[in-house]
Amino acid sequence: MPPTAPGGLPTTQNASNDICPVCKSSRYLNPNMKLKVNPECWHRMCESCVERIFGHGPAPCPIAGCKRTLRKARFREQTFEDVKIEREIEIRKEVNDLIRMRQDDYSNLREYNDFLEDMEEITFNLINNKDVTGARASLDKYRKEHANEIAANIEHEKSERAEFAAMTAEQRERELQNRQIAMRQLEEEEKFRQDQERSFREQLAKGGDANKLASRLAKVQQERAIARKYEAQRAQSDGDGMVIRGKMREKEAPKTEVPYSPFAGLHLQRQEVPREVYHDETLDERRQNPKVTAGGYDFEEYCQRALSDAFSGLGVFVGDEMAAREGGVPNAALNVPKVDAKG
Repeated sequence: MPPTAPGGLPTTQNASNDICPVCKSSRYLNPNMKLKVNPECWHRMCESCVERIFGHGPAPCPIAGCKRTLRKARFREQTFEDVKIEREIEIRKEVNDLIRMRQDDYSNLREYNDFLEDMEEITFNLINNKDVTGARASLDKYRKEHANEIAANIEHEKSERAEFAAMTAEQRERELQNRQIAMRQLEEEEKFRQDQERSFREQLAKGGDANKLASRLAKVQQERAIARKYEAQRAQSDGDGMVIRGKMREKEAPKTEVPYSPFAGLHLQRQEVPREVYHDETLDERRQNPKVTAGGYDFEEYCQRALSDAFSGLGVFVGDEMAAREGGVPNAALNVPKVDAKG
């Protein structure tokens, strides 16, 4: 048994099942019968019943148990086979027309996603008849709180549609002009070719050299081909007929990748101490330690690595990073004194 939709009618478009619930007319006996639905209650009835019952003004729905007042102007032909799909699309369209908010109206993507989730929950309740009164109240409240933004978005959509219509008309006009120019060029080329052939035959009849005439004709045709190619390139550089209007978001220029530097771009120059041996307890111990100098290991490399390890942490404050992550005051701002760049 086929599934049923509101009004007790099957959702399939089989001719034997398309029966008007008011007058009991069927498409099997009346192939020209048109069934219409009203978004107010989504009950189907034939066009004749709609004209007969609602032709003189609003009237209650004739379906048993439905007491909603319907108007003839709101009846329309069913687009989808399933009435449930028709109803869901109508509800989503109604919600979208009431709440016209864009991502640009919110400070971040999280708030916009929360808005979409709330709208989807309201839409779900309206579609499935769950807390319809609360859903309608939430829609009205949101529409009143954001009346200015919604009005601005409506005007923005109107301007976008007007710009798109103007862009489409301009593009069609340019395409028409390009076709006319192409047709005119073809006619000129055909006329030029006929003139060249006639001149070639006349000069041959007068005793001209065929090879020279043929080479001259080929040269002229080559020059014409180069000129046509140049004109085509210039027309393409002027524009391909597509016009894009409207202010778009400015994209940031891609950042140039720089090599990784452990000192954040600070270039350290190696300075030699004006002594043959720099005496230090730790260095003297390492200098005499065979484990350090074993295998041909240079003691200078050990010193250079020790300096790199010592200076690699300059400018890195773990307390600041933790405070910024937790939204607190950086410890370095409280405890670390300001150091003069001159030392």
